[in-house]
Amino acid sequence: MDKISAALIFGIIGMVLLSGMIVYRTWIADVDKLDEIDAVTAEVPLQQELICNDDTSITSNANKKLWLRVKIIYREEYDADGYQVISEAVSDGEWIEKDGWYYYRVPLELAQTTRPLMDRLLYGGQEVEQGETGRFSLQVEAVDEAWLLERPEDAYQAFRDFTALSPIFP
Repeated sequence: MDKISAALIFGIIGMVLLSGMIVYRTWIADVDKLDEIDAVTAEVPLQQELICNDDTSITSNANKKLWLRVKIIYREEYDADGYQVISEAVSDGEWIEKDGWYYYRVPLELAQTTRPLMDRLLYGGQEVEQGETGRFSLQVEAVDEAWLLERPEDAYQAFRDFTALSPIFP
């Protein structure tokens, strides 16, 4: 073997070792950094655009105009037809019931809060006590007014228009 061939072989072996070291250090260093980033990210609270309050009102935490709708989901072991929602906001037209959803009359802007959807909840004519947690949950959905082609008259129209624009939205 001549000197040139030996130098080339040693050069190739050196490059393979150097490449292996770089790859190894990159993978190990990245894994350590990712663990650190995950730990830091986990401590940062997620920003919620809508906050559901205990009194069944909803507060906007978004710097947008949001049209809202809410569906009351009752636990399966209770007959949904046995419930009756008592609400001044529904009686006054703030919340409008259509197709099993309650639509809020006006869009919410930053830091605005809706009137409570429910004042009282009856089941079989008896009032559901406030301490009876888990009897129902609220499914809250919002449409950003900026997503729509024109300003809707109400939340029902906003969701209808959004559904027409978005074939993946039920």
